[in-house]
Amino acid sequence: MCENSWYDQKIGEALAREALEKSNDGLIAFLSTPAAFKALKELEPERKYVYLFNYDHRFGDQYGDIFVFYDYNNPLDLDSKLHHFLDYVLVEPPYLTSQFEEIECKQILKTPNTFINSGAMHKVMYNERQLVPRGFVPTFESKLSNRLTTYINYKSERFGPCAHEFDDDVEE
Repeated sequence: MCENSWYDQKIGEALAREALEKSNDGLIAFLSTPAAFKALKELEPERKYVYLFNYDHRFGDQYGDIFVFYDYNNPLDLDSKLHHFLDYVLVEPPYLTSQFEEIECKQILKTPNTFINSGAMHKVMYNERQLVPRGFVPTFESKLSNRLTTYINYKSERFGPCAHEFDDDVEE
């Protein structure tokens, strides 16, 4: 495995099923979420139009032309065939930068998508990007204990309501 923080099998499968359900057989992009990508390929190995976007070139050796090198420092440096053709995006950025926030979010929020992060920038995610926090909390195979928040811009029964209280005065 190339990543240290893989979702556990149950979480990877739930994320994969959500992507399958919400993509309407269109193009799915998994940005820095290899466990969910792997789970989808196990559920539907012949499913076309599924891509893993990641910085780690070792995934290219494993997945060939369905791997897309992706650098969060240059978020729009992609093959033009992928611009504006995403039907579902699942993203868990390794970190949030102002460039990612300003450029990438504007691009990906045109489609149904799921955005997972530590809860950082909660106000921006909700107020400016119309991403709603949900009750789906990813867990990991490793002992990683970061509490992540799942945000979406569509309706989902699978991800449930968010029970976490965000302090309005503090940017989480």
